[in-house]
Amino acid sequence: MNFAHTPAKTWPQRFMDWTFGAPQPLNRPSDDVLRGKPGGMGRDSAHEILPPPEPDTVPVWVEQKARSALEAFKDAITDGTRLFCEQHVHPLYMLDQSTKYRVTGIQVFVPREKSSFLQPLEKLPIEVRNRMARILVMAAPGAQEQLVIDDGFFGISLDVEPTVIDGQTIRLIASWSIDSAEIKFLFSGQYISVVPKPTQSVVEVVPQKEPCTSDPAIAQTVVDVESSASCSEAKPNSAAASVEPVMTTPVTPRRVGNETPLSLPHQTMVHGTDTPLAKPTSRQIAFVRVQYAGQDQEATIAITQDMLPFVIGREHTSTGRFQHGLSLGNPRDANLGLLVSREHLELSRFDPETSTFYLVNHGHPRNGSFHQGSALSERFMLKAMAPGNVIHLGGCGGVGTVRIIIEAV
Repeated sequence: MNFAHTPAKTWPQRFMDWTFGAPQPLNRPSDDVLRGKPGGMGRDSAHEILPPPEPDTVPVWVEQKARSALEAFKDAITDGTRLFCEQHVHPLYMLDQSTKYRVTGIQVFVPREKSSFLQPLEKLPIEVRNRMARILVMAAPGAQEQLVIDDGFFGISLDVEPTVIDGQTIRLIASWSIDSAEIKFLFSGQYISVVPKPTQSVVEVVPQKEPCTSDPAIAQTVVDVESSASCSEAKPNSAAASVEPVMTTPVTPRRVGNETPLSLPHQTMVHGTDTPLAKPTSRQIAFVRVQYAGQDQEATIAITQDMLPFVIGREHTSTGRFQHGLSLGNPRDANLGLLVSREHLELSRFDPETSTFYLVNHGHPRNGSFHQGSALSERFMLKAMAPGNVIHLGGCGGVGTVRIIIEAV
């Protein structure tokens, strides 16, 4: 038994208990908990389940995909186009919004020690690179308003940076997973003035008045509308079938200089007939190696600068447009006449600084020229020193096709 005696409270303690209530023991639950009121753990809430404590958050590491050189190259094309527009086109475009820059080609240069950056890009077919460049260039901010890419676009070429670059280049840094390199872009083309399309002409229907006479010879003459007003009043019951529509086109006032190009006008060039401004040299620039399908031997033709433009086809003298060329007529292969055009592939010009050929595919789209299994467009650039530089005329291979290899000297 517990014989502990609790001392009696003094009258000030009893007064405080009466005023503020008796203090609860430290280990004694409150009255609300004992009565089972909401918020307590009494008899009515004895089986309430408390939520488990939240576990400590553990960071989850997501492995980032490595950035390839091709992805860096795509971003570099768009960024380089944006810088080109800002530096070379936008100042003139703000003064005259009809001024645009017509892009005919893009050259990409990388330092020689970073030439490994070009290896995955050179493996792509030429047509894939050119289509990719066209899409990425027009996706750059301001390109839709300030640039023009039409059928005269030769595409994009890749090269190691030469000692001297003729032209203003755009420089930027391209970074990928394992390295980075300074890339230089050289845009070739010309400034043009694009005149907005005129508004559609308004068609007015003017009713013709019926002549006053019944003589058919007189009725066929032209009758003035105002002078024939009395005749129409005299015959109010004229047939509606005599009303014929008259098409009139309003004359649009022409502003002087509205269609004048910024560049100097030039005459239409006829291949091989006009005299060039500077006499080209007879220096040898390349070799063209030709091999017919199904044959082991190949023919080699030396190309000099004064031989350009040089055309390769089944019969390059058929139209008389070219003075220099190579005829691929093979009497032993009847299929050659079905797959190779008379004027199939033209070596239009050559850039000796970058060893780049500008070619025109006259066989497009009837017979076609192919590079790495993909059909080439009408115009493209070809790096003469690039590996795997093989073009097939008339198909990707097989009977009737011709294998062409162009190598710079």
